[in-house]
Amino acid sequence: MPSGRQIAKINYEIFESWIMSRSNDELKLIIHRGRLNRREIAISCGFCRSAIDQNSAIRKKLLEVEDLLRKDKILPEKVKSWQTPRRHKSAHIVETEDQRIRKLETDNALLRAENSELKNKLSSFAIIAEVLAETGRMPR
Repeated sequence: MPSGRQIAKINYEIFESWIMSRSNDELKLIIHRGRLNRREIAISCGFCRSAIDQNSAIRKKLLEVEDLLRKDKILPEKVKSWQTPRRHKSAHIVETEDQRIRKLETDNALLRAENSELKNKLSSFAIIAEVLAETGRMPR
């Protein structure tokens, strides 16, 4: 059974090969709160998230990659802890939200049309019920 140091080395090698196999466009998809999503990276590499936090080699390499992405203007600039972080939505998320908004607007328009049609039918039935009540032919 491998020791903790051997597992850490194996995890680092897995992470390093994973990061080298990704393009900048692929890394854009996993941006969360101005940095790469650690959970998504851990899932993709096949180890737990705590491996990223506890393995200093992985953590150092990840920070180097994020700095390179900041230089390429893929990640937003670091902000001081007293500043609120800027929201940075990836193109994929924006596109998905736009599609969802368009679908909701279409559904809303269809429901409004159906609602007005049903109101018209209801008003015609109300007139018929009124006439039947006046003539005394109301069903019991």
